[in-house]
Amino acid sequence: MSREMKDSGINAIGKTPASWKITKIKNIASLQTGDSIRASDKNKYTNSNKNAYPYIATKDISLSSNMIDYNNGIFIPADNNTFKIAKENSILLCIEGGSAGKKIGFTNQSVSFVNKLCNLYSNTMNNKFLFYYFLSPAFTNQFKMNITGLIGGVSLTKLKGISISLPLQNEQQRIVNYLDKKTSEINSIVEKTKESIEELKAYKQSLITETVTKGLNPDAPMKDSGIEWIDKIPENWRIGKLKYFSSVNDESLSNKTSLDYKFKYIDIGSISLEKGIVNYEKTNFKDAPSRARRIVKDNDIIISTVRTYLKAIAVIRDSKDMIVSTGFAVIRPKRIKSNFLSYYLKSDIFTERVSQLSEGIAYPSIASEKLINIKIIVPDEKSQLEIGEFLDIRTQQIDTLINKKQQMLKELESYKQSLIYEYVTGKKEVE
Repeated sequence: MSREMKDSGINAIGKTPASWKITKIKNIASLQTGDSIRASDKNKYTNSNKNAYPYIATKDISLSSNMIDYNNGIFIPADNNTFKIAKENSILLCIEGGSAGKKIGFTNQSVSFVNKLCNLYSNTMNNKFLFYYFLSPAFTNQFKMNITGLIGGVSLTKLKGISISLPLQNEQQRIVNYLDKKTSEINSIVEKTKESIEELKAYKQSLITETVTKGLNPDAPMKDSGIEWIDKIPENWRIGKLKYFSSVNDESLSNKTSLDYKFKYIDIGSISLEKGIVNYEKTNFKDAPSRARRIVKDNDIIISTVRTYLKAIAVIRDSKDMIVSTGFAVIRPKRIKSNFLSYYLKSDIFTERVSQLSEGIAYPSIASEKLINIKIIVPDEKSQLEIGEFLDIRTQQIDTLINKKQQMLKELESYKQSLIYEYVTGKKEVE
């Protein structure tokens, strides 16, 4: 028999059981924001013992599982009265910045916490029920409506005024028990799926490296490469510096370029480490950043010279009105097939050598002169074509599997949110 429902009067909540109470957060929980630590002072708080509280920052709360990492290396002594403490079984909610309203954790021990986190604790309600409520659109949609400021955040005053629907204590516990079980099952599937995705990515990378250095014939006679970072290679493959098979193009737009010249701009953020070019920005010379200068042609290969973004590598297929950042080296194949070379440049054998030759502290990078002088191994033209075609097919198959699993992750997250919403607002009843 279905129970009687009523209109909550809150769009984000919708209908709720007639016996449930609609109230505001300020009426059921205490709220407090945490305390910041200057970067220069963090080394003062590294002593972990039974009389110290883990210091939780926003980064220590998982966006997908909502688990809290208590072992980030920073601990607040129990006798330090400067820092606020969140009790065991309380909620930590990010209320400022890009993770505001998204990162939400539930403590299983007392902790200290950063100023961007708000601690919520109720002496009268089931705190785990409140935690699940805060994960649901019934809360997050109201939270989003109250975000203000350049950084983006919700004040404690606004947070206290957000509405919530509450069943009696015994029903709160039944809902918690059910959601603990169901979300644990979902989170387990999510973690296994993520592991599978990482394994596929690693396999794809190893396949590329193995194929561009060993070829497609497992029975081919091998010889010593004579290069310390490369093992044996097929007997008929050549060895030479990258500059013997390609050139570095430094052709750039001049400062005399028309301010109205429109082009497609490729920056580091335009490149997927797995897929190559995924997007570009349409702009003109007047509005473009100063690094939007490098001219490219079809079949050029762009590779980031900054080690942090080293695997941002892509082949240019449609260069009409396309400009890339000066943060890329533009490799122009001359006596080598661009498809094979692009895979070779993505291989671990090449990128690890680039890392070894990169210089600098904050953003280690490699000069074009050093890049072009790295030795590579090159098969005959027929083998280059066969390897390129083989890797095109196999990497596409792997990418398809990865995409399916990534879509599965989105569907699982959507299902989890829907499940939580339906039970914490009473639209579904725990049997």
